[in-house]
Amino acid sequence: MKAKEAIESRLNESFKNAKGNAYELHLKPGLPQSQLSKIEERLAVLLPNEVRELLTFTSGFNFQPFGQVDFSAKKCLGLKKSFLLNSQ
Repeated sequence: MKAKEAIESRLNESFKNAKGNAYELHLKPGLPQSQLSKIEERLAVLLPNEVRELLTFTSGFNFQPFGQVDFSAKKCLGLKKSFLLNSQ
């Protein structure tokens, strides 16, 4: 199963924490083609189709057990802006 398919399959599911409180998976907007092109230029490679498909679908998500997941690497690298999208 591809990453996009795995996320899509969970969108309509109901989740509850140990106390029985409901929570949902909330997607961040996908990246436009112009940003994907900038990423490819910056990396000097074409993104694999699966990565391109995922990033156009969503740039991350918020899910209570894990918090915010950001595919642009802003949070995990502690950067104010994604290093992939910054110009030098």
